Amino acid sequence: MENLYTFSKKSWHVRFFKWMWNIDATVKYKTMCPYFWQFIGSLIILPLIVTWNLILWIIAPIERWIDRKAEISAEEEMQNILFQFRQADTMKEKYILWKSKCFRKYMNGLLDMRTISDDDYRAFRLEAIRYEQQLEDKKSYEKAKRQVKVDNIKYGVIGKIALYAGTLLVLYFGVILIDWFVHLFTMNAFLEFLLILVGVLIFIVITLVIAYIIITINEKYNCDGELTKFNPFIYIVMVFIGIGKGIKIIIDMVKNLYKESCPIITWKE
Repeated sequence: MENLYTFSKKSWHVRFFKWMWNIDATVKYKTMCPYFWQFIGSLIILPLIVTWNLILWIIAPIERWIDRKAEISAEEEMQNILFQFRQADTMKEKYILWKSKCFRKYMNGLLDMRTISDDDYRAFRLEAIRYEQQLEDKKSYEKAKRQVKVDNIKYGVIGKIALYAGTLLVLYFGVILIDWFVHLFTMNAFLEFLLILVGVLIFIVITLVIAYIIITINEKYNCDGELTKFNPFIYIVMVFIGIGKGIKIIIDMVKNLYKESCPIITWKE
Protein backbone atom coordinates (compact mmCIF):
# COMPACT_ATOMS: atom_id res chain seq x y z
CA MET A 1 0.00 0.00 0.00
CA GLU A 2 1.36 3.41 -0.97
CA ASN A 3 2.26 5.80 1.83
CA LEU A 4 -0.56 8.28 2.56
CA TYR A 5 1.95 11.12 2.43
CA THR A 6 3.45 10.29 -0.96
CA PHE A 7 3.17 13.31 -3.28
CA SER A 8 4.23 14.02 -6.81
CA LYS A 9 6.91 16.63 -7.34
CA LYS A 10 4.71 18.08 -10.09
CA SER A 11 1.53 18.33 -8.01
CA TRP A 12 -0.47 21.54 -7.93
CA HIS A 13 0.40 22.39 -4.31
CA VAL A 14 4.11 22.17 -5.15
CA ARG A 15 3.57 24.61 -8.02
CA PHE A 16 1.48 26.78 -5.65
CA PHE A 17 4.40 27.03 -3.19
CA LYS A 18 6.73 27.89 -6.06
CA TRP A 19 4.45 30.70 -7.24
CA MET A 20 3.69 32.15 -3.82
CA TRP A 21 7.01 31.76 -1.98
CA ASN A 22 9.45 30.98 -4.80
CA ILE A 23 10.64 27.84 -2.97
CA ASP A 24 10.89 24.18 -3.96
CA ALA A 25 8.63 22.40 -1.47
CA THR A 26 10.15 19.02 -2.37
CA VAL A 27 13.51 20.22 -1.08
CA LYS A 28 12.43 22.38 1.85
CA TYR A 29 9.80 20.16 3.45
CA LYS A 30 10.61 16.65 4.60
CA THR A 31 7.82 16.18 7.15
CA MET A 32 4.09 16.76 6.89
CA CYS A 33 3.38 19.10 9.84
CA PRO A 34 5.29 22.20 8.69
CA TYR A 35 4.18 21.59 5.10
CA PHE A 36 0.53 21.36 6.10
CA TRP A 37 0.51 24.43 8.32
CA GLN A 38 2.52 26.44 5.84
CA PHE A 39 -0.06 25.54 3.22
CA ILE A 40 -2.96 26.55 5.49
CA GLY A 41 -1.24 29.81 6.38
CA SER A 42 -0.61 30.46 2.69
CA LEU A 43 -4.29 30.04 1.88
CA ILE A 44 -5.24 32.41 4.70
CA ILE A 45 -2.97 35.20 3.49
CA LEU A 46 -3.50 34.47 -0.20
CA PRO A 47 -5.92 37.43 -0.62
CA LEU A 48 -3.32 39.74 0.88
CA ILE A 49 -0.61 38.41 -1.45
CA VAL A 50 -2.88 38.79 -4.49
CA THR A 51 -3.82 42.32 -3.38
CA TRP A 52 -0.17 43.22 -2.85
CA ASN A 53 0.82 41.90 -6.28
CA LEU A 54 -2.04 43.90 -7.79
CA ILE A 55 -0.79 47.03 -6.02
CA LEU A 56 2.73 46.39 -7.32
CA TRP A 57 1.35 45.94 -10.82
CA ILE A 58 -0.50 49.25 -10.57
CA ILE A 59 2.41 51.27 -9.17
CA ALA A 60 5.04 49.71 -11.47
CA PRO A 61 4.40 52.19 -14.34
CA ILE A 62 4.34 55.06 -11.81
CA GLU A 63 7.72 54.00 -10.46
CA ARG A 64 9.11 53.69 -14.01
CA TRP A 65 7.83 57.21 -14.73
CA ILE A 66 9.55 58.52 -11.60
CA ASP A 67 12.79 56.78 -12.56
CA ARG A 68 12.65 58.24 -16.07
CA LYS A 69 12.00 61.68 -14.62
CA ALA A 70 14.99 61.25 -12.30
CA GLU A 71 17.19 60.25 -15.23
CA ILE A 72 16.06 63.23 -17.29
CA SER A 73 16.78 65.63 -14.41
CA ALA A 74 20.18 64.11 -13.62
CA GLU A 75 22.04 66.37 -16.05
CA GLU A 76 20.26 69.41 -14.68
CA GLU A 77 21.16 68.42 -11.12
CA MET A 78 24.81 67.93 -12.10
CA GLN A 79 24.92 71.40 -13.61
CA ASN A 80 23.29 72.82 -10.48
CA ILE A 81 25.87 71.10 -8.25
CA LEU A 82 28.66 72.41 -10.46
CA PHE A 83 27.29 75.95 -10.19
CA GLN A 84 26.97 75.75 -6.39
CA PHE A 85 30.47 74.27 -6.15
CA ARG A 86 31.96 77.23 -8.01
CA GLN A 87 29.87 79.81 -6.13
CA ALA A 88 30.56 78.49 -2.60
CA ASP A 89 32.99 80.89 -0.90
CA THR A 90 32.57 80.47 2.84
CA MET A 91 33.30 77.34 4.88
CA LYS A 92 29.63 77.13 5.86
CA GLU A 93 28.44 77.18 2.23
CA LYS A 94 30.93 74.47 1.30
CA TYR A 95 29.91 72.36 4.28
CA ILE A 96 26.18 72.57 3.47
CA LEU A 97 26.85 71.58 -0.14
CA TRP A 98 29.26 68.80 0.88
CA LYS A 99 26.67 67.25 3.23
CA SER A 100 23.88 67.25 0.66
CA LYS A 101 22.87 63.95 -0.93
CA CYS A 102 22.90 65.42 -4.42
CA PHE A 103 26.52 66.48 -4.01
CA ARG A 104 27.59 62.94 -3.10
CA LYS A 105 25.38 61.49 -5.82
CA TYR A 106 26.76 63.56 -8.70
CA MET A 107 30.26 64.56 -7.59
CA ASN A 108 31.89 61.34 -8.81
CA GLY A 109 30.40 61.94 -12.25
CA LEU A 110 31.74 65.49 -12.32
CA LEU A 111 35.18 64.25 -11.28
CA ASP A 112 35.14 61.47 -13.88
CA MET A 113 34.27 63.98 -16.61
CA ARG A 114 37.11 66.21 -15.34
CA THR A 115 34.59 69.03 -14.95
CA ILE A 116 36.06 69.51 -11.45
CA SER A 117 39.72 68.84 -10.81
CA ASP A 118 40.91 66.58 -8.02
CA ASP A 119 42.87 69.43 -6.41
CA ASP A 120 39.83 71.72 -6.32
CA TYR A 121 37.72 68.96 -4.82
CA ARG A 122 40.30 68.13 -2.13
CA ALA A 123 40.57 71.80 -1.13
CA PHE A 124 36.77 72.08 -1.05
CA ARG A 125 36.44 68.92 1.04
CA LEU A 126 39.10 70.07 3.51
CA GLU A 127 37.25 73.35 4.13
CA ALA A 128 33.97 71.49 4.66
CA ILE A 129 35.59 69.06 7.15
CA ARG A 130 37.13 71.94 9.10
CA TYR A 131 33.74 73.62 9.42
CA GLU A 132 32.19 70.32 10.51
CA GLN A 133 34.82 69.99 13.23
CA GLN A 134 34.03 73.50 14.43
CA LEU A 135 30.35 72.55 14.65
CA GLU A 136 31.21 69.41 16.61
CA ASP A 137 33.37 71.38 19.04
CA LYS A 138 30.61 73.92 19.55
CA LYS A 139 28.04 71.17 20.01
CA SER A 140 30.21 69.41 22.60
CA TYR A 141 30.66 72.66 24.51
CA GLU A 142 26.92 73.39 24.52
CA LYS A 143 26.18 69.81 25.57
CA ALA A 144 28.58 70.05 28.48
CA LYS A 145 26.91 73.30 29.63
CA ARG A 146 23.46 71.71 29.45
CA GLN A 147 24.68 68.65 31.33
CA VAL A 148 25.92 70.82 34.19
CA LYS A 149 22.49 72.46 34.46
CA VAL A 150 20.73 69.10 34.29
CA ASP A 151 22.97 67.64 36.98
CA ASN A 152 22.31 70.60 39.25
CA ILE A 153 18.57 69.97 38.95
CA LYS A 154 18.77 66.16 38.97
CA TYR A 155 20.83 65.89 42.14
CA GLY A 156 19.36 68.92 43.89
CA VAL A 157 16.18 69.37 45.89
CA ILE A 158 13.96 69.50 42.78
CA GLY A 159 15.36 66.22 41.49
CA LYS A 160 14.81 64.40 44.77
CA ILE A 161 11.23 65.64 45.05
CA ALA A 162 10.53 64.60 41.46
CA LEU A 163 12.04 61.16 42.10
CA TYR A 164 9.90 60.48 45.18
CA ALA A 165 6.75 61.81 43.49
CA GLY A 166 7.42 59.78 40.35
CA THR A 167 7.94 56.61 42.37
CA LEU A 168 4.66 57.10 44.22
CA LEU A 169 2.79 57.74 40.94
CA VAL A 170 4.24 54.59 39.35
CA LEU A 171 3.22 52.48 42.33
CA TYR A 172 -0.25 54.03 42.40
CA PHE A 173 -0.98 53.53 38.72
CA GLY A 174 0.64 50.09 38.83
CA VAL A 175 -1.84 48.96 41.50
CA ILE A 176 -4.75 50.45 39.51
CA LEU A 177 -3.57 48.70 36.35
CA ILE A 178 -3.26 45.32 38.07
CA ASP A 179 -6.71 45.70 39.60
CA TRP A 180 -8.18 46.69 36.24
CA PHE A 181 -6.52 43.77 34.46
CA VAL A 182 -7.72 41.23 37.05
CA HIS A 183 -11.30 42.39 36.57
CA LEU A 184 -11.03 42.00 32.82
CA PHE A 185 -11.40 38.27 33.03
CA THR A 186 -15.08 38.06 32.29
CA MET A 187 -15.74 36.85 28.80
CA ASN A 188 -17.26 40.04 27.37
CA ALA A 189 -14.68 42.34 28.92
CA PHE A 190 -11.83 40.06 27.89
CA LEU A 191 -13.06 39.94 24.27
CA GLU A 192 -13.36 43.70 24.29
CA PHE A 193 -9.80 43.94 25.60
CA LEU A 194 -8.57 41.62 22.83
CA LEU A 195 -10.40 43.69 20.21
CA ILE A 196 -8.77 46.88 21.46
CA LEU A 197 -5.38 45.18 21.55
CA VAL A 198 -5.73 43.94 17.97
CA GLY A 199 -6.82 47.41 16.85
CA VAL A 200 -3.81 49.01 18.51
CA LEU A 201 -1.45 46.47 16.91
CA ILE A 202 -2.97 47.04 13.46
CA PHE A 203 -2.61 50.80 13.94
CA ILE A 204 1.04 50.41 14.94
CA VAL A 205 1.79 48.19 11.93
CA ILE A 206 0.08 50.59 9.50
CA THR A 207 1.92 53.54 11.05
CA LEU A 208 5.28 51.79 10.71
CA VAL A 209 4.57 50.82 7.10
CA ILE A 210 3.61 54.40 6.22
CA ALA A 211 6.71 55.72 8.03
CA TYR A 212 8.90 53.25 6.16
CA ILE A 213 7.40 54.22 2.78
CA ILE A 214 7.80 57.95 3.48
CA ILE A 215 11.41 57.55 4.64
CA THR A 216 12.26 55.30 1.68
CA ILE A 217 10.78 57.71 -0.87
CA ASN A 218 12.51 60.64 0.82
CA GLU A 219 15.86 58.83 0.81
CA LYS A 220 15.51 57.82 -2.86
CA TYR A 221 14.21 60.98 -4.46
CA ASN A 222 14.94 63.87 -2.11
CA CYS A 223 18.09 65.92 -2.72
CA ASP A 224 17.93 68.16 0.34
CA GLY A 225 20.82 68.39 2.74
CA GLU A 226 21.18 66.13 5.77
CA LEU A 227 22.25 68.70 8.35
CA THR A 228 19.20 67.97 10.52
CA LYS A 229 18.56 64.38 9.46
CA PHE A 230 16.99 62.12 12.10
CA ASN A 231 15.39 58.73 11.47
CA PRO A 232 13.39 57.44 14.50
CA PHE A 233 12.19 54.44 12.50
CA ILE A 234 15.53 52.67 13.14
CA TYR A 235 14.95 52.61 16.90
CA ILE A 236 11.36 51.41 16.49
CA VAL A 237 12.57 48.57 14.29
CA MET A 238 15.09 47.55 16.95
CA VAL A 239 12.21 46.88 19.37
CA PHE A 240 10.43 44.70 16.83
CA ILE A 241 13.68 42.86 16.07
CA GLY A 242 13.89 41.91 19.76
CA ILE A 243 10.28 40.72 19.71
CA GLY A 244 10.97 38.80 16.51
CA LYS A 245 13.90 36.97 18.10
CA GLY A 246 11.65 35.83 20.95
CA ILE A 247 9.06 34.57 18.47
CA LYS A 248 11.80 32.79 16.53
CA ILE A 249 12.79 30.85 19.67
CA ILE A 250 9.20 29.61 20.05
CA ILE A 251 9.06 28.68 16.35
CA ASP A 252 12.31 26.70 16.68
CA MET A 253 10.83 24.75 19.61
CA VAL A 254 7.75 23.90 17.54
CA LYS A 255 9.97 22.83 14.64
CA ASN A 256 11.78 20.39 16.89
CA LEU A 257 8.46 18.82 17.86
CA TYR A 258 7.57 18.53 14.19
CA LYS A 259 10.79 16.71 13.40
CA GLU A 260 10.21 14.16 16.16
CA SER A 261 6.51 13.39 15.70
CA CYS A 262 5.44 14.35 12.16
CA PRO A 263 5.05 11.80 9.35
CA ILE A 264 7.71 11.89 6.65
CA ILE A 265 6.75 13.04 3.15
CA THR A 266 7.75 10.85 0.21
CA TRP A 267 8.27 12.88 -2.93
CA LYS A 268 8.01 10.95 -6.21
CA GLU A 269 8.71 11.95 -9.76
